[in-house]
Amino acid sequence: MKTVSPGVLKASLALGLALTFIAPSLAYGQSLAGETLELSRDFDALAGSLLGSLFGGRKVEGEIKRVRVENDSPSALSLAVEYQRGDGLTLVAELLGDEQRRLSGYGDVRVVLDAGDGTAAVGISLQPGVEAFESRFLRLTLSRKTNSNLGKMFVFELKKSWGGGTVDGAGVAQPLEVALVPVGKASTLRKDQTRLEAVNLPKVMYPARIAPATAQPPTATSIKMIAARPLAMEASPRRVVTPMATVSARHTPTVTLSREKTALVTKAFQRQTMVKTFTYGIKKEDKNRGARGPGGQRINLLEGLRSDVDIPFDEILTINREVYEDANPASGIYYFLPHSYHLQWDEFDGHGMRMLYGASADASVAGEVIMATRLDSGITTSEASLARALLDAHRARHGASRANELRTLPLDAPPAVSLSGGLAHQYDIEADRIIVNAVSDVLGEMDVSWVTDSVTKENLQLALTEDIGINGVVSLDPTSDVLGNIGLPIQIRLADRGTFGRISWLRETWQNRLPYPVRLKYVHALMIHGNQPVIYSWSTGSAEVAPGGKVNWEASKLPQWVARDAKRLWIDYSIARECAPCDRQVLDRITSGVTAAAPSDLIFRTLNPLADSGAVEISVRVRSRYFHPKNRELQTKPALVLREDMAEYTMGPIYLADRQPGEVVPDDPLFEYQLELILEDGRPLTSSTWTEVHDLRAIIGTYQVEQQLGPLNSGGNDE
Repeated sequence: MKTVSPGVLKASLALGLALTFIAPSLAYGQSLAGETLELSRDFDALAGSLLGSLFGGRKVEGEIKRVRVENDSPSALSLAVEYQRGDGLTLVAELLGDEQRRLSGYGDVRVVLDAGDGTAAVGISLQPGVEAFESRFLRLTLSRKTNSNLGKMFVFELKKSWGGGTVDGAGVAQPLEVALVPVGKASTLRKDQTRLEAVNLPKVMYPARIAPATAQPPTATSIKMIAARPLAMEASPRRVVTPMATVSARHTPTVTLSREKTALVTKAFQRQTMVKTFTYGIKKEDKNRGARGPGGQRINLLEGLRSDVDIPFDEILTINREVYEDANPASGIYYFLPHSYHLQWDEFDGHGMRMLYGASADASVAGEVIMATRLDSGITTSEASLARALLDAHRARHGASRANELRTLPLDAPPAVSLSGGLAHQYDIEADRIIVNAVSDVLGEMDVSWVTDSVTKENLQLALTEDIGINGVVSLDPTSDVLGNIGLPIQIRLADRGTFGRISWLRETWQNRLPYPVRLKYVHALMIHGNQPVIYSWSTGSAEVAPGGKVNWEASKLPQWVARDAKRLWIDYSIARECAPCDRQVLDRITSGVTAAAPSDLIFRTLNPLADSGAVEISVRVRSRYFHPKNRELQTKPALVLREDMAEYTMGPIYLADRQPGEVVPDDPLFEYQLELILEDGRPLTSSTWTEVHDLRAIIGTYQVEQQLGPLNSGGNDE
């Protein structure tokens, strides 16, 4: 065991303290974006750094010269780390609290450095559901081993609040404080008012008009497909990404599923909706009033809307803002329909989507995958009531009496869902493999499911997480002598404002119950004044709130009477950014069946084995019990050829099942590999040894080569 004399330790500590640049530290809660982190002057932090370097980093020549914060948010930090002599080194980033305590909740952060000098991109992101905490230091370690935290250490000041809010001295999470700042005419609303006045009215945002009675189905978005292999959900900062290519997905042996069995996939959802008996045509009581169904005339419920902020109309109403008047105006009946359909979500059951792996009769190949979605129009009783109030205001504004009824659009046939055009073209899924079950009527929910193979499922999964989504059209056949087929858009995405829907605003503390971080933009109040719709807005300063984070509103500028009289009061937000851990959590929840784990890729990172051994290429044979989602027989993949140093190569898919990356299971490695070197003269050097690996990432350097083949002479001569 190596020992360090007290004199050397004292001298090292004194030198470290003397060389540390003394600078004022940033306060907790202050944005760090654009700041350069300073080496810590804390004695304990410096002592720990020097001790770690003495024991683990004495042979490491690399240096860290500068750390700059590129982006800062409550749940993520992006750093640019400038280094020197990075040959064969791995950079490890760790968050530390008081007393040098290593903090958790952000995963393992390791970046393999390029040779020579350079700048490494380092990202630290909180895992979903982590309680808020504060870091005091950032420890960066240069290690010669990819799986070790020992090496040459550098400790920087990093006073940062992580999570949805700050923490107090007792370590209790505290909500963010968000002030509502009035925008435009909202600043004229006084606390002592009891109703709106003319001086309060914003500009006219939407001019009065009557829209023509036409409806064009939307065009499905085309998307590029990845190569025919599952793609890993998260790449390291140095990941070499394979270019995307348009391909036709391969098919596994067909598993015959009857329509009834496929429909039973809806049992995977935790919450079922009672299937209603659909009534076609016009209601009997409406016929008695002379109703003939929707005619060619329609009115805009948001006609003449006044607002100081541009707001997409589908965020104001989930009902289509244009309603149809009956072909017999004397009936006093109007008809409405949804604006669009999105993937269903609620905080208890999560996303209305399930991916179920099925077993195959041939154990050597993966079985088929059933993908089921529950689509939701977002229309509720309160939505219909608001539409009725806007309709009555519109008629009163034009000197007409109140409407007798606001009905759902009558249909001659059940709604038809068209995903087959886009899916068949983009993903090679035949129309007869897509099953549509209308769960309720045109206003509610419907289940859509299809059967595919695991590769196509991975392509679809990529589209869902890359904000491309799955698109389609709901076709309605109205009971009308005038209207033809009406198409409503379908958008299926995981992290989408349309999926999560509208968030109502209350003066009490609000918690982000979405599985993704959100950026708060405004609080809006929809009111009706003089039979005219008016929206007032208060800015929230683009505050970002992590999943589970809480917000306290400073809402003194939003009068109580406005909240009381508003027809709708809601939070305008967006999904803040990409969140790979959030995607993984969602995908884990919606994936079930033979295996609950999504396929992953194996990554082989080369250091300098070719240059050091004189080989022209290295072949890697890989065997594992996890190449199939169910079958646990040992299988060997075709050799993966490595032709470049300092590069990354991928192989897959591999199914983790119930284990985690890096989890060591005795006598059951995640995979094993065997090397073969091809020398310049064509001679092969083949190993008979299998090296066990328990992680998704393996380093291939001279050390690993010599472990399998023994010491190598320079130039690859083994004699």
